[in-house]
Amino acid sequence: MTKKQTDADRLRDLLEAAGLSQRGAARELGIDERTMRRYVAGDAAVPRVIFLAVERLRDSPPARG
Repeated sequence: MTKKQTDADRLRDLLEAAGLSQRGAARELGIDERTMRRYVAGDAAVPRVIFLAVERLRDSPPARG
């Protein structure tokens, strides 16, 4: 039997695909780092908007400075 992927698992996978650390993602999204840690640990429900925002960051080219 395979383990069902949790929202925390999915968020970790998205962060990895986007090349973002938890801290970097929190900064990009304008949320507290502790909140991001809670999402990634599975200690808090991940709002749909967080998934959408991280997917957008993953699919966007890096900013040129």
